Amino acid sequence: MKLNNLMVLGLIMSVGYAGGTTKPALDKPLEIAKVDNKYFINIAGGGAFLNVDNVLSLNTTFADGALDDSGTVGEVAFGYRYSKNIFTTLAVQRTMLDIADIDNIYLSVNYQYADVFAKPYIGALIGYSKLTWSEDPSVIILNKDLTSEGATYGMQAGVEYNLNDDWAISGKYQFMKYDHTTDIRDGASNIEHTYGQNILMGVNYEF
Repeated sequence: MKLNNLMVLGLIMSVGYAGGTTKPALDKPLEIAKVDNKYFINIAGGGAFLNVDNVLSLNTTFADGALDDSGTVGEVAFGYRYSKNIFTTLAVQRTMLDIADIDNIYLSVNYQYADVFAKPYIGALIGYSKLTWSEDPSVIILNKDLTSEGATYGMQAGVEYNLNDDWAISGKYQFMKYDHTTDIRDGASNIEHTYGQNILMGVNYEF
């Protein structure tokens, strides 16, 4: 009788073991979710459209191209994604006009709708801007300082479309406020670049 009881007890223990009532395996490796790429480089180019005001005194004639209000723009940016919705960029940008260039270095903070098709985003930017004339903007120049420096700030909105895990195409619109004034005749004549609008298309490499 005791032998039968021992056999039954052994059978119950073996069934319980097979049914998963044993202690969990502690040596099983934990599964780690895949982390998306956090860093990226963007190269982009497109068109720039600026607001250019001027004051013209008597006996002053602006040079050809001095009041040019459109040109091309190129940009290289390094980006970091804090999460799937927040990313920042540090960008170097040049706007090329007929006889002047505007160089910008700026930081942007952006919110992205990562779960929407083409991942649209909006953001704000702030940085440093410098305008340099390659030629005299006027026939008569009293002030020979042909550069203007100051802050720039604005906003941008764009989209990104992933081609694969590493590459994406991008497009964006920017509004950038400037305070570039070229004093030609001690305040009597000047050229002011007050703001710019950029439309850029580019490519991202993510890593």
